[in-house]
Amino acid sequence: MALTDPDLTTLLSAAKKAAREAASHIRLESVRKFEVFHKEGGNTEASQALTEVDLASEKIILESLHDVTKSFELGILTEETEDDSSRHRADYFWCIDPIDGTLPFIKGEPGYSVVIALVSREGVSQLGVIWDVAADVCYHALRGKGAFREGRLIDPRKTETPNRLSWFMDRSMAAQSNYSEWLEALTEVAHAKGLDGVDIINHAGAALNASWSVTASPAVYFKCPKKEDGGGSVWDFAASACLYEALNLPVSDMFGQALNLNPEGSTFMNEAGVLYASSGEWVEAVQAIHGRLG
Repeated sequence: MALTDPDLTTLLSAAKKAAREAASHIRLESVRKFEVFHKEGGNTEASQALTEVDLASEKIILESLHDVTKSFELGILTEETEDDSSRHRADYFWCIDPIDGTLPFIKGEPGYSVVIALVSREGVSQLGVIWDVAADVCYHALRGKGAFREGRLIDPRKTETPNRLSWFMDRSMAAQSNYSEWLEALTEVAHAKGLDGVDIINHAGAALNASWSVTASPAVYFKCPKKEDGGGSVWDFAASACLYEALNLPVSDMFGQALNLNPEGSTFMNEAGVLYASSGEWVEAVQAIHGRLG
């Protein structure tokens, strides 16, 4: 069934409520000792990080969303529970990351959030909620209806660093063998465009990196394609993709194709990477550098 605007408004309210409840719990637990596990299947420190708080947050979210999930016959995909393929059977599914940025959470640093998106079976995000837990700030978006920060419409033209390029990245980017070449190339492009240089922001999870970048124009956030699994999953991008699309900002894979947020066979989106940017000219710049450096 196709969801109506009132349906989506109802589901957005439910998602915000669930995210708020989970964020409140995470905030309380952040000052206490909690158990840290090692998750199998990842090949980066961030993708292997898991705590008892992640699991508790997931439970809170699923319980909060239970009634609307049943009423609207929604599927569910969440990071800490095995994929049951309901995302391929239902017309729409919840895509949930109970703590995006578990690594900064473990280290007691800002940069972690609760992430909830609603995605169609065709792989298109319909709504997104990203709750910055440490700052207690909520970003949300409805497809075609705008994106908001704390209930106020975001204007991506307003920025605190208009004379520098803000490069938001996951920690794994700095570990790449060609990282210094990327930095040199982006700095050269920034100077050629009359900017003073490049500011690097790399202490957050993927969802907040993308959320923060919408108010930091000129800005880029991207993940380069890679063959192996481990990091770069649907739940990392489903909500932020909705945020960008609602603001008419460029979001795609590294080759300019629309993101498929419901891939077959795996939840990983590594093969083609992702690319968010504040304008088309920065998309072209990043793609050109990738063409040279890979």
